[in-house]
Amino acid sequence: MKIKRLLMEQPKEVISIQKNDTIKNALGVMNQKRIGALMVKDGEKIVGIMTERDILRNIHKLQCFREDEKVESIMTPSGTFVQGDASDDMQKVMQTMTERKVRHLPIFDGEEMIGLVSIGDVIHSLLQAAEHENNLLKEYISNPY
Repeated sequence: MKIKRLLMEQPKEVISIQKNDTIKNALGVMNQKRIGALMVKDGEKIVGIMTERDILRNIHKLQCFREDEKVESIMTPSGTFVQGDASDDMQKVMQTMTERKVRHLPIFDGEEMIGLVSIGDVIHSLLQAAEHENNLLKEYISNPY
């Protein structure tokens, strides 16, 4: 199954924040939405991603966040974050996420970002596919015709 199909089954909205918003505001959005990553924009252009890992990695560096500390000071900028392609199959996405040790993967179709998947989304989808295949095989084996 292609990752694009998984994205069609998910809510369309990808939660984002502006690069000049404060980290405190971003944390509020992440807690409210119960998500682990935000896409970072400058206007409508994607300029990075901010994940739980970015926050943890930078807490030590910054000692603690000032009230006015900006998202762009800790985000992973475009061009350096790992991304997937709409044509990737689920196994490739899982391999990329595992090898690169990322839990959130923006998916692009050319230059356009079409979604954001978490490792949980991918595992859930692969488990459903394996369960479906298992059921089909059991049915095939037990069918006397």
